[in-house]
Amino acid sequence: MDFPERSTGRAHSPAGDSMKHEIRRIARDVVLNGLFSSSIVPTRWRWRLYNFIGLPVQRSYIAPGVFLGSRQVFVGAGTFLNSGCFIDGAAQVRIGANVSLGMRTMVITGTHKLGSSARRADESVSMPVTIEDGCWIGANVTILPGVTLGRGSVVGAGSVVTKSYPPNSKLAGSPARPMGVPLD
Repeated sequence: MDFPERSTGRAHSPAGDSMKHEIRRIARDVVLNGLFSSSIVPTRWRWRLYNFIGLPVQRSYIAPGVFLGSRQVFVGAGTFLNSGCFIDGAAQVRIGANVSLGMRTMVITGTHKLGSSARRADESVSMPVTIEDGCWIGANVTILPGVTLGRGSVVGAGSVVTKSYPPNSKLAGSPARPMGVPLD
């Protein structure tokens, strides 16, 4: 099989490009989710380091052990991401200003289409997630692809948010459902 020539004059292969991409991804994860996420880095410096390498993270509190899946994660000013949070990066994640995410919150942007019985997890699909300003997300909450949580919403610990909700919603359960009257 012939491969097109690059400007270096050497043959190039798609497999070589795939390997380079994988090495870059691993290096990014080692720096982003290894070194920067470790308790070696003072918390007051963490957001600055993420910002320095090009992540759109404003002045916020990001505890050790937070996983940021890509450069498509936006974090607003005054936001608190507690330890063990996992923020997928298959699609864009926007976390507004003054948001609080409890321990081990998972924000998932990737899923799969349902396939045949030979392989149920078929083609990958990704959808963005938005958590608007002022939201409070309890510990161990899972937010699924395509969800928007309106400004000032509260999600109870252990909930699974499967669809979008308007501002000032009070949610709990699996799947999450409105609880009582909306907040002010």
